[in-house]
Amino acid sequence: MLLCVKDRKKPKAALWFNLAFVVTLLTLAEFYFWAPFKTTVQAQGNMWLPEQFVKHDILGYAPAKNVNNVFGKKYYNDQLFYDTTYSTDENSQRSTFPRNPRATKAIVFFGCSLTFGDGLNDEQTLPYQVGLLEKEKFNTYNFGYSGYGAHQMLAALEHGLVDTVVKEQPQYAIYTAIPGHIVRSAGLQTWIVTAHDPRYDFNAKGELTYQGHFDDDIEKTGKFKRRILAYLSNSYILRNIYKPFKFNQKGQQTDKDLQRYIQIVLRAREVFEQRYPGAEFHIVLWRLYDSMNTDREFNLLLTAFKEHQVRVHVINDILPGFYQNNPHYQLVHDSHPTAYANYLIARYIAKDILHETHT
Repeated sequence: MLLCVKDRKKPKAALWFNLAFVVTLLTLAEFYFWAPFKTTVQAQGNMWLPEQFVKHDILGYAPAKNVNNVFGKKYYNDQLFYDTTYSTDENSQRSTFPRNPRATKAIVFFGCSLTFGDGLNDEQTLPYQVGLLEKEKFNTYNFGYSGYGAHQMLAALEHGLVDTVVKEQPQYAIYTAIPGHIVRSAGLQTWIVTAHDPRYDFNAKGELTYQGHFDDDIEKTGKFKRRILAYLSNSYILRNIYKPFKFNQKGQQTDKDLQRYIQIVLRAREVFEQRYPGAEFHIVLWRLYDSMNTDREFNLLLTAFKEHQVRVHVINDILPGFYQNNPHYQLVHDSHPTAYANYLIARYIAKDILHETHT
């Protein structure tokens, strides 16, 4: 309740009281909305510094080129649970197994931090492990990065980035999918509201079309407004009441967001297989146990992919006992795959997708 002072000689006292009341109320509201986001995990290291990633006009953002020995650490209640380094190549991609100049075919990997290899060294990532197994026939390319989704995959294919980067004939595309990619393709994450990510949506005819970037409207308003929006996006109140600032909350996405995501994936498959005759598009579908990924979304995606005859491989079919939360498969206090999980997935890809045998 705001203070109404009848004594006109004390208007300043009423003003300061009311101001203090509003500030206290907003502080309590921020704390209330912050509580669900509270985490005991702290990140440390230079891999999260702004100079380690750059604006990219096709993908939105990407790792900086030719980076070596960038390190990252994460702690849970002050206890270190991973300490890793990574490097990138001249194409702003995570370094993979050294490419064989005699190889004539390529395997391209798409996805988010699971593909990029958060929490792992270069040689422990999935593209590197597959490259190691298939070094005589295939070279591998890692188009994944932290925070990416299917919209970056489609943009890389449609705008010729894959053609530019990949020197051999692409034979397989492996897209690591999680239900959390639904909200990313809809622009419903806090870093996307002011980001340059590629934007796909339905036109008046119901057709999926490329519509520029999520920040195009913001770009037109000038740098000052972009800075204000970036600052306001840190507010946990606004994340709950203003759609563009909302952050990955369970049940947040709509059926339209789901259908948009599915159509983005289907378009990516179509572009890849048409552009590279005889090539195959595959999905490795993960179900992670956190607020971003519900059983309902996972099952809807699996059903949709199968209905459209997409080659989909469910993670529990690849990693025995995955749904029992096997600690061998996911980093402790973290949902990303371990080096051992990537080793097993790589061998599955070699045997069941590439139809190669390895002892």
